[in-house]
Amino acid sequence: MNIFHSISSRCRSISVTTLLVAGVQILSAPQALATKSESPEVLARRGTMKPGAGKEKPTLTLTKPDGGWTSARMLEVAGTCSDQTADPIAININGSRYFVRASSGTFARKFPAAPGRNNVAVECTSVGGTARAERVVHAAIGAVRMKIVLTSDTDGIYTDLHMYEPDGAHVYWASTDSPTGGLFFLNADGGSFDKPGYGPYMYVHPAPPVGTFRIDVNYWPGSAVQHTVANLDVIVDEGLPSESRRRVRKALSMPSETQTLAYVTIVPNRGRPKIFVPGQDPDSERPPEVKPKETSHDWNDGGAFVVPMLNDGDSRAVRTAVASLATQQAVEISSAWDPSQRDCAGLIRFAYREALRERTRGQRSALKLPEKLPLPSVSRPATERFGGGDFWQTGVDARGRPRFGAFADAEALIGWNFVPVGKSMAAALPGDVLAFRGGPMSGAGSRDNWHLMLVASTKPGRESVVYHNGERPGSVRVISTTELFRSEALEWRPDAQNERFLGVWRWRHLNQGTIPAPVEQAKAGASLL
Repeated sequence: MNIFHSISSRCRSISVTTLLVAGVQILSAPQALATKSESPEVLARRGTMKPGAGKEKPTLTLTKPDGGWTSARMLEVAGTCSDQTADPIAININGSRYFVRASSGTFARKFPAAPGRNNVAVECTSVGGTARAERVVHAAIGAVRMKIVLTSDTDGIYTDLHMYEPDGAHVYWASTDSPTGGLFFLNADGGSFDKPGYGPYMYVHPAPPVGTFRIDVNYWPGSAVQHTVANLDVIVDEGLPSESRRRVRKALSMPSETQTLAYVTIVPNRGRPKIFVPGQDPDSERPPEVKPKETSHDWNDGGAFVVPMLNDGDSRAVRTAVASLATQQAVEISSAWDPSQRDCAGLIRFAYREALRERTRGQRSALKLPEKLPLPSVSRPATERFGGGDFWQTGVDARGRPRFGAFADAEALIGWNFVPVGKSMAAALPGDVLAFRGGPMSGAGSRDNWHLMLVASTKPGRESVVYHNGERPGSVRVISTTELFRSEALEWRPDAQNERFLGVWRWRHLNQGTIPAPVEQAKAGASLL
């Protein structure tokens, strides 16, 4: 018997149109509109470079820089690609990658130079191959104490850089003047500034004041269903023996969301600056100066929603507890799980709600859980923020602000509450969700049917998922991913070639972990959504 024969349309949810209308409400705010994500030009570049149409390897000509020495603080990179359809052009300067738009094969962009040696590599790619040109420029300029560079992997959207200086000054696209002497560079394109696109946005400070800088990214796509990856390069003491670099990659999916990507603490007496990346660095390495700068609320002073992130310990605890709670339902369904909400999305809501509650003997008793079932506790701040269970975003109001509640169907969970990790199971962690849309159901509306599975285990040889089959009264089933890949029901295989598989998704409040580099995703057969 086919193990998937009983997956029904119980997880069908609100139409995509509802989320698109919500996206229009968000974009009625005063920010400039980006290219709509329905545009083929944008869709073709989502999370990847689009090669030119030429079938022969192109020729790349660099007109700038010339190489040699310079005393200028800005380094212009310009040239032409013989394939005029190749867009964007990839530029790498000292290990930092940028995408630059090309117009009829011509490109030009200025970047802050680094003291000393600047290794510049430029590539343009066509179907027939990749052309590469390199230059080395030595800049006779003073050391740069702090440089922040933000880019994205998607054209036609805004990933805005927001800098909070130690005295609280907020420097960003609408207020670029830094009272402490920092220099803010807007995204430029052919003389036009602050256009949607790859970036970069840059903040350079030759003499930053002592204290902690907070670095945020705010996401403004063309609609509610666009996704991208923000790339942040943090460089301190550039040109000095104490130079340090960090790269942060963060998936972004919810319109208007703001995430804190990093903190930089400038210490007195020219001491070595400290870089702290929440979600990547352990809490034990969090500088004490960072705590007062952390957001304790869900809105920043620009009116944008700030996604609160759980620390490493809480993220691990939630993943373990969610997987344990969901898997236990296959043994015995808990009476604490509302019978009217027992479907594929309801299993996820139930597992996350109980995983984030304050852990008490009464709770375990009410859930009828075995004593040995792994159910680690989360910290008090986490239970205070999420313990009520009404943390699921269900949409936005007329002002574009998120609405929350205890109930969110399958499409709302994916559209508002989870972020894409990729279409490779190799990137999955316990507690992640496999999303499918469509299925063997007949009828014109079959493409609107959703089904979700929860990743239960990723231990080698014991990889498994758990799901509710969607029927009433229905049942919860655990299946190995090996069996899932071998299923005769091809529409439920978590395979990148399965058009109905929407990929692996992660709850947006968890430590997102390491996002594979594009070349690694390509090797794994994955692609960002």
